[in-house]
Amino acid sequence: MVCISVINLSSFGLGEEFALNANVHSCMDTLKVTRKVLPVGQGMSTLESFQCYCAEDGGKSKSIKVMFDCGGNAISKVIGQNKEELKTIDFLFLSHLDSDHINGLRILKACNVRTIVMPFYNDKQNFLLGLCSNADDRKFFRNSDAWLKERFGDSLQIIKVRPVGSNNNGANNGNAEDIEKPGLTDIPSGNMLKWNTIWTFIPYHRPSCFDNDVDIRNILSCYDNSDTMVQDLSDLRRLPKDIKDILKRKGQKERIKSVVNALSMIVFSGPYNISGTYSWNSLQPEGAHCSCDKVITNISCLYCGDAFTDDVYDFSKLLGDKRLSLGLIQIPHHGSVNSYNEKLYCVNPFCHHYFVNYGFTNLYGHPDASILEEMSRRGIHVHHVTEDPTSQLLQYLTILIS
Repeated sequence: MVCISVINLSSFGLGEEFALNANVHSCMDTLKVTRKVLPVGQGMSTLESFQCYCAEDGGKSKSIKVMFDCGGNAISKVIGQNKEELKTIDFLFLSHLDSDHINGLRILKACNVRTIVMPFYNDKQNFLLGLCSNADDRKFFRNSDAWLKERFGDSLQIIKVRPVGSNNNGANNGNAEDIEKPGLTDIPSGNMLKWNTIWTFIPYHRPSCFDNDVDIRNILSCYDNSDTMVQDLSDLRRLPKDIKDILKRKGQKERIKSVVNALSMIVFSGPYNISGTYSWNSLQPEGAHCSCDKVITNISCLYCGDAFTDDVYDFSKLLGDKRLSLGLIQIPHHGSVNSYNEKLYCVNPFCHHYFVNYGFTNLYGHPDASILEEMSRRGIHVHHVTEDPTSQLLQYLTILIS
């Protein structure tokens, strides 16, 4: 059970640790967590590093590194600057398959990526994404498993997260899988992936629904009546004229891609057992001078990708008490007004720290000024993570376990 967290105030320049409970003693196990929201610009990538020191095992340690998305206009520079730390990535979560969240995969091929956790996309979803992609990316959508194993080796483990469906409402019901379990290939949405009985990752993937989009319905109708050469994207010259006409319209490819990418997988990262007491931890941009109003009290994080706020809120309700442990929430879709509504503040009404990823020169107006104004009005601190190296967001946690 998690008993207490300890703040490492070295990032405030105080250079020492303060235990917040006089009953802490040396026979407890210790978990140290570093969370870095990386300055990749218009995209998203976060690295969580875990080191668990086991008191009963002579102080031996276990460690893993977990990455959430790996894309952005500055991803190549960031990976190069962190290449020593990224030699091994034990688990890589991909929220969705848009280039600004996955274009770092080509660079990460020099790293030892052991397991990738990603949403399950059916053939029609891959077809839609492939239609809107360049020739090289279409190879990925034709067969993502083969593409990934070609880069990271046959030993790569790929875990697909099945969407919420008729037999799965996304509620966890206490189900947990060991994230390091050999041969694990798929899990239902909302199922916990547990590490070392201490920490858990909970992915949530909602199903597709294209009923209200006439163009996508027409494309999929053509898909159903097409031959294999069209369906697997191997010969776009054979696309039916109806599909070609739809794709020729200005901005249509981006619009279709945005509809599919809104099916982003959301991931909760936090302690497996939340019955303990959570005290202080530090949260600040690297190199910045932060006052104590930047210190937060909860240690879990919610990664939202490009999801709609309604889906983020629906998932948070399924988390139960775990959502009250959220101290940091990603603003979905880089702060796009199209993905936002005020339900975001109901995910955890006591969370006052959010972060938003965007590039200085993005063409989409991210993040929307009205969202930032509303958050300021509510007393929420928004951490802006851009391609500026000093915008990197750092969070240090030391958790004592009994």
